[in-house]
Amino acid sequence: MSLGKNTQRNYRRLLMSMQKAPYADDYVEHFQTIHLRRFVAEFADRPAAANHRIKLFRMLFDYAVDDGWRADNPATPLKRYKEKADGAETWSDDQIRQYEDYWPSGSVQRRALALLLYAGQRRSDVVRMERKHLRGDIIEVTQQKTGTSLKIPVHPHLMTELLQAPETGNFLQRRNGLSFTANGFYMRFKSWRDAAGALVLMA
Repeated sequence: MSLGKNTQRNYRRLLMSMQKAPYADDYVEHFQTIHLRRFVAEFADRPAAANHRIKLFRMLFDYAVDDGWRADNPATPLKRYKEKADGAETWSDDQIRQYEDYWPSGSVQRRALALLLYAGQRRSDVVRMERKHLRGDIIEVTQQKTGTSLKIPVHPHLMTELLQAPETGNFLQRRNGLSFTANGFYMRFKSWRDAAGALVLMA
């Protein structure tokens, strides 16, 4: 399985923290599902953190099975925790119109919305899109998470905004000309949304 650099970094950090846990020195063949369920339950108030551990446990014990250290994977029966779908809502026409009425065409705020609506990519990919990725009426992008290369047709409304973007660098830039981080962009977009009074959420 090929993992993106950010995913590798996150897993490495998670493994380092798990090495400090009381169970870190136990023999791999001694683990049972009930033990793993208890370990994960410590993070029940943080569903995303719990699910990351479930996923990592499954990967680790898959490796143990493949190498003959044990016959089964005790993490397989673990059920994922339900996470809040922050940013999973569909935008209504009224919400889009309200946002666009507030932020004028040519603004970074308007361009951000157009990219999110019409490119259909994760914010980690949107913040890395540059003018050099624009090939006629196609945007070429390699997804950071999956490494998949895509050619995305540019909607006319998106093209209108992209043609007003800075001549060099990213389509989305801060006032100092630097690019956004994915998390920084998420927080900034929420503030733009709130200013417009459009209760839309970003995926």
